[in-house]
Amino acid sequence: LTDAERGLIVALDESAEIFGEVGNGGLSQYFFNSTANRRPQHVAALKAIGFEAGAAALEEAARLIHPKGASLDRDERIAQYAALSNRTEKRLDELSRLFWTPAPRLRFMLRHKELFARIRTARRAADLPAE
Repeated sequence: LTDAERGLIVALDESAEIFGEVGNGGLSQYFFNSTANRRPQHVAALKAIGFEAGAAALEEAARLIHPKGASLDRDERIAQYAALSNRTEKRLDELSRLFWTPAPRLRFMLRHKELFARIRTARRAADLPAE
């Protein structure tokens, strides 16, 4: 794989982390857990897979938690989160819905189907599971 192709795979992996976290408990859970310590990388990953709306939602959610953006330090971020109003938490829930579909990742994989076919072929040749 080229460096650019590796970057695409990393971006997809990073975005899967966000989708999993938000799918499990919404953006509230994402920001409560240590996963949000890597928010800048996650925003970049969402943009890299073409999910600009998700990147914008993650940035908006961070600004809802703190006007300068939710802290990248979990303890500080939890304190910021504790001060949220019910109205703000409702907005986080609204933004969370953007992540409750596999469509952005599937569109990315379809756009790069040749890359994934090459990876599958290489894994099979190496006697590794194709998944």
